[in-house]
Amino acid sequence: MKVRRARNPGFDKIRRYAARMKRELLISFLPPVLLSVAIRLGVAANAIFRPDVSIGASQEWVLVLAVFAGAPALIVFAAIRLWIAGAKLRNAGAIFAAALLSATILSMSFGEPYWRLLSNKAGYEAAAAQRPQDEVIVFDWGAAPGPILFSRFREYLVIAKGGRVQTFEAFTGHVIDSWGDEREEVDGILSAAWDEKDRHRRFWVGKFDACHMRVVHLMGPYYYAADHC
Repeated sequence: MKVRRARNPGFDKIRRYAARMKRELLISFLPPVLLSVAIRLGVAANAIFRPDVSIGASQEWVLVLAVFAGAPALIVFAAIRLWIAGAKLRNAGAIFAAALLSATILSMSFGEPYWRLLSNKAGYEAAAAQRPQDEVIVFDWGAAPGPILFSRFREYLVIAKGGRVQTFEAFTGHVIDSWGDEREEVDGILSAAWDEKDRHRRFWVGKFDACHMRVVHLMGPYYYAADHC
């Protein structure tokens, strides 16, 4: 005859409490993180599959909206959770960890320039094949105003060949400011490969503009040039 053990009410109470704590902490932690992931992936997909969208401007708008819209929403969410939740200190820690992780997700780069290049690489290779004599070929990767007053982003995909490969390698790894010999050199190279009708508007830098250009080597002869003014 099988003897049935008596259940321990104290152990069952602890188990139910642990399950409730786990559920409460997940509810406090997951919503901000999942929302941040969804927003960041949506912005990244838009930048990758739409070559006319400015990658830098999209990322900047996400950060600004996170500060002015996301922060108040997180405060309201935290207040509601701490009002409802039982273990307030533990839930406050979970919300704080979610806020830190969400800020990291929203500010991190997902490698959009690299994935945009891969998604349109065949077209760029075909364009380069039609201009075998050109050492530099420049493609428009978007120009857009930033969220800060008077700021703007201008981005390019550059195919460098021959002697220009070493030139663009020298541009990578540091910031090119608004003025100086290096700025004149990179603007001269890019504008010379640009449509003459649009050259002045695209590469003009005002006397008081504080522009910062970064050149990133993506792969092979492909370079990403991002100018933030």
